Order: sequence, then C-alpha cells, then structure tokens
Amino acid sequence: AELLGAEERPGLGAASLADVAPDDPFIANARDLRLRLIAADGREAEALAEAQRLAQGPGATAALWARTADLLSELERHGEAAEAYARALALRTADDTTSEWGLWLQ
Repeated sequence: AELLGAEERPGLGAASLADVAPDDPFIANARDLRLRLIAADGREAEALAEAQRLAQGPGATAALWARTADLLSELERHGEAAEAYARALALRTADDTTSEWGLWLQ
C-alpha cells in the first residue's frame, strides 16, 4: 500500500487496505495509512468521514483521534480539530506512541 502511494497511486494503496480484519494486530497502522492515502488521493472529505466513523467506534485510540483532528485541520475546521486533539490527549496512555507534545502544539 505504501509503495502504491509512493508511486502516485494512493487510491489503489487505500483500496488494498480496505479489507484488513478488525482483529489483525496491525489494524491501527492499516487504518491510519488508509486514511492518509485517501486524503493524498484528493478525497479529504471521504477520509474525514471514515476517520470520524472509526473514532466513534469501540476501541478508538488517541492516534485515531489525532488523525481525525489532522484531517479536520486540513479542511480548515479548526474548532472541531481542537476538540478532536483534546479527545486524543484524553485517550493517550503511558505506552501510547502518539506524541503528547505534538498534540498540544496542534
């Protein structure tokens, strides 16, 4: 998927990640990459809708809320982005790889 994105084919890369099983140990990485590739394909609103749907679901992580906030910010929806960054901070755990400082600076 990353290779397709690097070769200017992000839509195909995103499609290749659509069927990753929810119990796959790499599902969080696959979802994040899929959202980034959809946005890179010029479909920011679609990426945001998917991110918001996932963030409202069970097991939503700080990283997922941070990606949602990033997409909102890219679409210049700054108030909503600030709320999503706050949610990411609230969900962040001690072993989370999401940078706390990065979230504060956003």
